[in-house]
Amino acid sequence: MKLILDRWQGLGDNLQVSTIPRRYFEKYGEKCVWVSDANKYNSEEVRSLVWESNPYIAGFTDEPGTNITHKLKYRQKSWIETWERAYDLLEPYNHRPELFVNLPSPQFNVSERVLIDISFSVSSYKKNICEYKTGDAMRKVLLDLYSQSPDPFITVTNNKILYNNNAFVNFLNDLVPEIKTETLEVNNILEYAQYLKACRRFICTHSGCHALGSAVGSETLCLIPKHYYDLRYFVFDNVQYISI
Repeated sequence: MKLILDRWQGLGDNLQVSTIPRRYFEKYGEKCVWVSDANKYNSEEVRSLVWESNPYIAGFTDEPGTNITHKLKYRQKSWIETWERAYDLLEPYNHRPELFVNLPSPQFNVSERVLIDISFSVSSYKKNICEYKTGDAMRKVLLDLYSQSPDPFITVTNNKILYNNNAFVNFLNDLVPEIKTETLEVNNILEYAQYLKACRRFICTHSGCHALGSAVGSETLCLIPKHYYDLRYFVFDNVQYISI
């Protein structure tokens, strides 16, 4: 048996199929999932974080994989289960992505802090804000969360996470200038994951960062456009969602 994964570019794109190598190992009793080098990552850090640390992949290959997105059935199951079914796997299904990378405690203590990342790529900011009803609904939700939180907020930024060669930028101050926070700038995705795992709570948009919060097991709250939530598109069982 040989399965080749490819097509995946972003952090969430790769995490959505992160359970497949382990599930195939359990099914066939050997490492039979390969990751294609045709995979065009938004950042090479994604390959390192998701795949190079995964003990269940057989390795990397020059061969392309097969596109099976036509087999996905929306609205019916959780997103990870949807992928496992598409790859002909049986119960018990998983409902969240997984990581095997070691995440030691970060440099700064954030155990009593709420990390917030309202990021969009510079190129897609206007498009994404339109999906969130031009930002008005998101603004109200964020103000409510901020006023009700007993723990202080810290804005976390990682400009090295890319989307179509454009950096993700945290637009919290643009959307809700009333929210005053400290800023924590991380140097790479691994460090970002360390802080997500260590924080009291993580608030974010419906992006790859939200998938990472799910994978590391942080208490994640995701602001998601309603049409995506209704489709169960990138929806995980250990994340709290507020649909907008």
